[in-house]
Amino acid sequence: MTAAQLYRLSGYALVIGAVVSIVTTVMQSALFPSNNDLTYAQNGLFVPLALISVAATVLLLLGLSGWYAMHSRAAGVTGLVGFVCIFITGLMFPIFFNLVQALLFPFLATAAPQSFSGEGPSGFFPYFIVGTILQVIGTIGLAIPMLRGQVLPRWPAYALIVSAPLAVVSFFLNGPNVAPNALTVVLNALPVLLLFVAFAGMGWTLWTTRSDIGVAGLAPAPLSK
Repeated sequence: MTAAQLYRLSGYALVIGAVVSIVTTVMQSALFPSNNDLTYAQNGLFVPLALISVAATVLLLLGLSGWYAMHSRAAGVTGLVGFVCIFITGLMFPIFFNLVQALLFPFLATAAPQSFSGEGPSGFFPYFIVGTILQVIGTIGLAIPMLRGQVLPRWPAYALIVSAPLAVVSFFLNGPNVAPNALTVVLNALPVLLLFVAFAGMGWTLWTTRSDIGVAGLAPAPLSK
């Protein structure tokens, strides 16, 4: 397979993964807004949506790897830090937690419903702190090369930059014991949705740009032999 084909496949993966992630995020936020409602695990859509979200995230991470491979020379160290942080965040949040929800929550809802009360394991709090910090660093790190014009187009960078402070706001406003309302549900979903919109734009550019000239004439870094 040629480099051009790999880049184009990465674009496909980013666009498809982003679109599917947007749909599943909206549906999960609307149908399952609370963090500790055991009745959700008995809903027929709970497990399928969680598994679809995992599959979509895998596509996103694979596509993002191709995007970085194409733009690594132009993105520099800042883009590398952003890519690594977002990759780890994807593993920590959508993949890990959706797998836990799909595999364990239906069982716990029946066998140990008391496990849904309280704030959960004590390790969750620092886990979410680290994940949120990585998400903020990652979005800013990916955005900076685009804002500087090193990697084009620029518009996905604006979505990334806006999502960073919203992720911090979401962290402080949402919690296991916070009763969901329209504001908290929107603020919880919005930073992630902006990320997916940015990824869709990055993927579309990767999909439609000739890989021999790169984006806006910036030659992509060759794939390592």
